[in-house]
Amino acid sequence: MSREFDPDAAKSIHSELVHLIEKLEVNQDMVGRGDLSYAPAFGLVLSGQNTAQANYENLHYTAWNNLDATRRGMYSALSWLEMVMKQHGITEYENVRELDALKEATDE
Repeated sequence: MSREFDPDAAKSIHSELVHLIEKLEVNQDMVGRGDLSYAPAFGLVLSGQNTAQANYENLHYTAWNNLDATRRGMYSALSWLEMVMKQHGITEYENVRELDALKEATDE
């Protein structure tokens, strides 16, 4: 089984990544930039409130960090894919040029 770069598939993946990043960033703008500004009241018992508040803050922190790590990972994947797509274009041009030169040399 040979592995071959498919530029059309790369463009499709690139478009999907851009779409997902835009969607993720719109949702991040809706919830803010990681600051916990509103939290539920968590009942009337003070000890229960403190435990629930700490758990809620930890959940918020973890979810926010995971969301931000996902966004950064998508940007990294997008950057890598753009580099590969650019290199493929350069490599393809060089391959064609070398094959043309080889063909000319053998035709003589």
